[in-house]
Amino acid sequence: PVGSHVTFTVTSADVIHGFDIVGTRINMMAIPGQISRNSYTFREPGEHLLICHEYCGAAHHTMFAKVIVE
Repeated sequence: PVGSHVTFTVTSADVIHGFDIVGTRINMMAIPGQISRNSYTFREPGEHLLICHEYCGAAHHTMFAKVIVE
């Protein structure tokens, strides 16, 4: 929901990945064996694209998701 303070906890089971939520300050690395955390408060409703910004292999171009703020 709008106004929620969300903490993202990210790791990787295989290779290094990037974790970037477009339109926010969330930008971190997902590294095997490490845990990355970052928090953000979504102030407006909408959809934010989540992309892998670190080339991670043949299927890199398919690594995306959406964060939906209602």
